[in-house]
This record gives sequence, structure tokens and C-alpha cells, in this order.
Amino acid sequence: MRHFLLFILLTCFPILTQAQIEQKSPEGKGKNISENPYEDLRNKAFSVKPSDLSLNMPINQTTVYGVIIDWSPGKNLATIVTFTTGDASVYLRSGQTYIGGFAHETISEPSKKMVKIAQSLIGQTQITIGHDYPKPNCVKIYFLTNNGTYVHQDTYQKIKEQNDKWTELFSMGNVILAEYRKLTEKK
Repeated sequence: MRHFLLFILLTCFPILTQAQIEQKSPEGKGKNISENPYEDLRNKAFSVKPSDLSLNMPINQTTVYGVIIDWSPGKNLATIVTFTTGDASVYLRSGQTYIGGFAHETISEPSKKMVKIAQSLIGQTQITIGHDYPKPNCVKIYFLTNNGTYVHQDTYQKIKEQNDKWTELFSMGNVILAEYRKLTEKK
């Protein structure tokens, strides 16, 4: 229950599909300002710690508890965030966000599977202190661990064609995105 409440707080109060917020200018006059939550939500995802998810992890073993995939198909950018708890979110630079997937087995199960696959790939990553965006037509995959953040980057084409664990990990991210789209189409 604790990780559910924290997840909601970290990813923003309302479920957003396109953020359009009425705000007042400094002069006190009301006007529409389009506020895109993408940057804030992505940054918050990188700041989630094991304790935030009620996870107790030993320091002597590097354990993946979260995966963040940034995919840059041309001019757009999609970020898929998953945690070992089954929490999963998708943020699009265009402003669309999908959160609350832990409540749907079709999203929470692929989320958990992504983290398990990531654990098997940790040896093929490098530790990083930043979280830059991928180059166009590339995929950057971050692993959040109890001992820091690790990263792997490749072209989308190579990940798609390799047909290996990286392909499987990326495919699980696509499953999460597709399931969110199905859920929003039902509304």
C-alpha cells in the first residue's frame, strides 16, 4: 500500500493525458499556459530509491529495482518507467502520460518481467551519474539499482534485429505502451 501511495505522489496527482493547466501570470491576469509534465515526471522516476518502494536490498549485491527506457524515434521521445513492484508509467515528450499501471495485471506483469530481464543484463551496462537523452533513432536503457544507475545505449534498429535479451526487454516496454493505449481507448 505504501508504494502505491508514494507512486501516485511521485508521478503527479491527476492521471494526465494532455496537461493543460490554467494559471495566472505574474501580473495577476489569467491565461492558458501549456504545461508539459514530461521533464518533471522523468526526473522524479530517476530519483526513486528502493526505500521509496518499501524494498530492503543488500548493498553487497547490485540489484535492479527499476528500468527506464528512453526511446527517440525521430523527433519525439518516449520514456517507459518500470519497477520491480509492478508499477509502470509511460511519458511522452509531447505531454501525454500514462500512470497507474500497477492496478492492471496486463501492465504490472510485463513491468516485473522487465526488471528480471534487466538483472540478467547488468553486466552489459556501465555505471552513470547522468541521465541524458538518447540520440535520434536510438534507445537508452537505464537500470536503477541499490548501487547506482547503470546505462546501455544502442540504435533502435540494432535492438530490434539482435533478437536477444535487449530485444526482449525493449519488447516488454512496447507491451506496456500497447496495454496503456488499450486502456485509454476503452474510456
